[in-house]
Amino acid sequence: MGSGICMSAATGPSLLDRTLYSLGLTLQYIENQVSELNLDGVFCVRRAQEQLQAFLKHEPQVFRRIRHQILVLEDKAGRLADKGILSIEKKEPEYFSKMGFLMRAAANPFWYPSRVTSSSIIEEPISCEESLFNGTNSDNCFSELDGPRSNNSNPCHISEWCIEDKSKPRQRDYVLTHQVLFWQLAEMWQCIQEVPENIRDRLCSNVLRDVEMTERMSFPTPLADLFLEQIGLCGLWGYVDFNKPEFLRKVLEWQQPSGCYTDASYFRCLDVSTSEKPRRVKRTEQILSDGCLAHKTGVALLALTANVRFEAEKEYFQIPGNTIQ
Repeated sequence: MGSGICMSAATGPSLLDRTLYSLGLTLQYIENQVSELNLDGVFCVRRAQEQLQAFLKHEPQVFRRIRHQILVLEDKAGRLADKGILSIEKKEPEYFSKMGFLMRAAANPFWYPSRVTSSSIIEEPISCEESLFNGTNSDNCFSELDGPRSNNSNPCHISEWCIEDKSKPRQRDYVLTHQVLFWQLAEMWQCIQEVPENIRDRLCSNVLRDVEMTERMSFPTPLADLFLEQIGLCGLWGYVDFNKPEFLRKVLEWQQPSGCYTDASYFRCLDVSTSEKPRRVKRTEQILSDGCLAHKTGVALLALTANVRFEAEKEYFQIPGNTIQ
């Protein structure tokens, strides 16, 4: 990191610099494994690239101290995403033809000022039995975002089924994070001008509800992948509640020396109000040749990227008189 590291005699590198280092380590790992990555992994690299660009575009003064590192990481992420696209087009041409657009640079990368969630709009989640994530249905809705355009209130011709499914209240876990992701993508692909504030607040306030449940359970390994996805996606929308020190500590702690994330476990949905055994759900995860996990490493990259932003903002605003123009 060179002379840009902020040191404290008592604590060593700042939390910002530790997070930035971990982000670089994960990108270095991905560079070594890019030919193995699946679409999930490349998708996360592209979104990280766009957020790193947005840091310097929207808050250049906040990132002045680490500007060079951000530029280097943004350039690397862009190159890796481009390489990943070519690799997946060769390996999975049919899936690529349907979903490959998600790995491209978005037409309208979003940026939202930092804000907090609202405990007043937290919903009681549906039961685990009612909440079953269906990856095929989710992919089908995502694929609608790349459809033909028209000049009306629904320019991408998103089906009523997908609009309803991605707007259902009281959702939880992966069903809920994929609602967040759907609306983020709808904005990035210009299917809507902007995700309404009330939708963003409702979704991420309830994602935080789930995250805090994971914290109360002492961050069990089967929930780690979901936890990283939750931190990454709502962090991209600027919700600072997901930058809690205990949360960031786990993101950093779970990283392997190589930069990747491992430990494939069945996701377990747990109803707090019942005595039923946790419902085990096998997620589709790609185990790379070295035992690391493509999806988990990808969503960790998003979580690290979001936390770089929040830690940079905290450092900047600690200096008296600093404001964002």
